[in-house]
Amino acid sequence: ELPLSLAACTNQLNIVKFLLENPYQPANIAAQDSMGNTVLHALVEIADDTDDNTKFVTKMYNDVFAYILRREMKEPECRHLSRKFTEWAYGPNRHEMLLVEPLNQLLQDKWDRFVKHLFYFNFFIYTVHILILTPPFIFRHTRGEYFRVTGEILSVLGGAYFFFR
Repeated sequence: ELPLSLAACTNQLNIVKFLLENPYQPANIAAQDSMGNTVLHALVEIADDTDDNTKFVTKMYNDVFAYILRREMKEPECRHLSRKFTEWAYGPNRHEMLLVEPLNQLLQDKWDRFVKHLFYFNFFIYTVHILILTPPFIFRHTRGEYFRVTGEILSVLGGAYFFFR
């Protein structure tokens, strides 16, 4: 709860020095938090290297980290700090939307008219690319250098096609 205790427990020496040597309002080492602990109590708690305390501290840090990852801040001024954004408030209903007949018919028409041809063309090109790429590695140490070089050139061209499409 106290900035000095937090900085000391997280091993931030520069912040501890800043808080203690602050010319405007130096931190009080004897200040107590709501539990009555000073910064020295917090340091003793962290310095305890027993297995039980190590497990406790590890679990505490994991729980805090999990909370940070799943939190969502509602205040507009803090929204940019949030790790989670609710864009759709009615739940995951994608599978139910696909059962609606107009959407289902639209997706089927798009598949039949456009996507099917593109999918099969890309599948054919990828298969040819793999078939051309495999033999140069199988015949790597033979005397037929022209076959290997041709395969390598075609593999580079196929890779460029997949990269730039």
